[in-house]
Amino acid sequence: MHRDPPRSRLGLKLKDFVTGFPKRKKKRRKESQKQQEESLRRKRIEARKKVRIKPLLFN
Repeated sequence: MHRDPPRSRLGLKLKDFVTGFPKRKKKRRKESQKQQEESLRRKRIEARKKVRIKPLLFN
């Protein structure tokens, strides 16, 4: 019969820290992609506003 040694909280935290690098990297990339998409969305909205306002100014 094989028993696993008891794991300490510190051991589990260290394991999560070490094995969590790819997860954290993926999360950072996803967040920055969302931020970039939001930035592009706002730029498109501003561009549309400018196009709408220009014809009104020249009348």
